[in-house]
Amino acid sequence: MHTFLAPDMFITDGGLHFDNGDVRSWCTAHESKHHVAAAYAPWINSLVENTNGKLLGRLKRLCSLGLGEDEYENTDAGQLAKSWPDHFDTAIHQLNEHIIPAFKLSPKELLLGLVINTNPTPVADASMELSTSEVNVHMAYIDQQCLDSVDHIITHSAQCKAML
Repeated sequence: MHTFLAPDMFITDGGLHFDNGDVRSWCTAHESKHHVAAAYAPWINSLVENTNGKLLGRLKRLCSLGLGEDEYENTDAGQLAKSWPDHFDTAIHQLNEHIIPAFKLSPKELLLGLVINTNPTPVADASMELSTSEVNVHMAYIDQQCLDSVDHIITHSAQCKAML
């Protein structure tokens, strides 16, 4: 069992088939760190299954562009499976960039505290060292994004509960 949480993280259950040179060289080539989690930890099993389900769903769509549902069902699975490596980076990018309706932010915005709906910082300004006050302002922005996301998820949960 394994999952990718971010482009720089690879989590496995400690199985021997993940303890080899191929996995280490893949992690090195992709600047990824290999983390080993307890094999039967319920929280990691759910995380892995959920993440892999989303990743596989996205890869299926990318590998079968232009196919309707009927055509997809009748397509040779082996042929589609051969093209997934061509779409892997795109799938990861799309998963990190999509807005989660309940949070109203993307995973990338939440994780990195990206400032949304603003113009990019000029390269000359971005290469200068930040002052302590600028770092504090950005950290406050990240905290506010997290608080806003919690508010959105609570509102979303209340709406879902009201429909029951």
